[in-house]
Amino acid sequence: IDNDLPPAKNLEETSDRSESAYHDDDKKEKGIEIFVAKWCPHCKALEEFLKKRGLKYKKYDVETDEYGSEIYEKEGTIPVSFINGKTILGFDQRKFGEILDSELPY
Repeated sequence: IDNDLPPAKNLEETSDRSESAYHDDDKKEKGIEIFVAKWCPHCKALEEFLKKRGLKYKKYDVETDEYGSEIYEKEGTIPVSFINGKTILGFDQRKFGEILDSELPY
């Protein structure tokens, strides 16, 4: 994996993948999955944001996890998040919070 990545794209929600093509049947999950790298500042900000909100999530390192690497190669950016099957690229705290509020019950 190349550490000289371009900056993360603006937050994009791709609603055409409500049942993500990336998930095998045994990996489909409700909730939050994130795909990150240790060196990525946007990824660190995403994790900090989720922790502050007290949300549980499953984390995949795109450099050490085969599934994480597959998602990174398909999307071309990190962080990548799956929230209840919706794919979100990048991290913008305000927009991410709005998506979480609409997708997860409190």
